[in-house]
Amino acid sequence: MTRQQREVQATIQSMAEEQVMFLRSSYKMDPEEIINLYTGEQHARATYSDAIHSIVAFTEVNAKRQGFIAS
Repeated sequence: MTRQQREVQATIQSMAEEQVMFLRSSYKMDPEEIINLYTGEQHARATYSDAIHSIVAFTEVNAKRQGFIAS
């Protein structure tokens, strides 16, 4: 992984962490609700780390689809 790819990954990770904190504090959303919002899937007993991972995956897929991240 190149330096630039690591920086992009770190930025996406940071943004996902901030999004989870925002949804948790502003809307009192639990991890299952956040994962459902981003993936449409149901996950019983999910953690906030799982929610962050779901947002990262969602962001990466959409960024690649739109051409912001090279494959």
